[in-house]
Amino acid sequence: MKKFLALIPAAAIAFTFAACKKETPEGEITSVSSLYRTVMFEYTATWCGPCGQYGYPEMHDLVADFVIASPKSSVVIMHPSDDIVDNVPAGQEDLVDFFGFSGTPDGAVGVNGGMYPDYNAFKTKINQAHTANPVAKAGIGISHTISGSTMTINTKTVFFEEVAGTYNLAIYVVEDKIMNSQNGQTPAEVEHVNTLRACADGKAFGSSVAVNPAKGTKVDGTYTVTLPAETRNKDNVKVVAVLWKMDPATGEPTDVLNSNTY
Repeated sequence: MKKFLALIPAAAIAFTFAACKKETPEGEITSVSSLYRTVMFEYTATWCGPCGQYGYPEMHDLVADFVIASPKSSVVIMHPSDDIVDNVPAGQEDLVDFFGFSGTPDGAVGVNGGMYPDYNAFKTKINQAHTANPVAKAGIGISHTISGSTMTINTKTVFFEEVAGTYNLAIYVVEDKIMNSQNGQTPAEVEHVNTLRACADGKAFGSSVAVNPAKGTKVDGTYTVTLPAETRNKDNVKVVAVLWKMDPATGEPTDVLNSNTY
């Protein structure tokens, strides 16, 4: 259930806008990111030879450069049924259809799908997104707690500027640091990052959080996700939140206003 709060003047916003987010033991959000990040998607499989020979090293370098070293993007990696993903998460097929993924490996940056996961092609799209968004127009704070197989996710979306349009917040639960074999890679096991485990409410592009929001608008959200039994290490589970600008006529996204990972 999402809770919508009243508009407040920008000067009264009591958040600390920072590059990182801290989580109290109770899961309270203490800050909202003011960095702009686009989002990368990859569609890959452990049984796919070209995924290991070409897609895996390209995405490895992209994550190292644009997610870790210079946080310009979030990343979500999707698998069909293989030895990492037994049950494809509800909502994943909608992502595959929207981006036009026709096989593995395949990829997308923002709303630009059907891109072979090539370092230079992805780099170009990431830089174009940052040129279009030199300053973040909105930010997302995230926290979560896990009890058994139940994950409770809290979000706080803040609009730093007045922006036109309809905006959805999508929540992707991913598992990082999965050690597993990969066809096309010579080590017995390699690290697989940010593997999609669930889309909150089974929705590929989330639910509406604001329409033509004014500067200073803030929206709190709470989501409950059941982690699949195939989750290997709950300590490595993270949340990727993407604030999509939506086309009300088609119900499809047209841009990424921001994203964040916790």
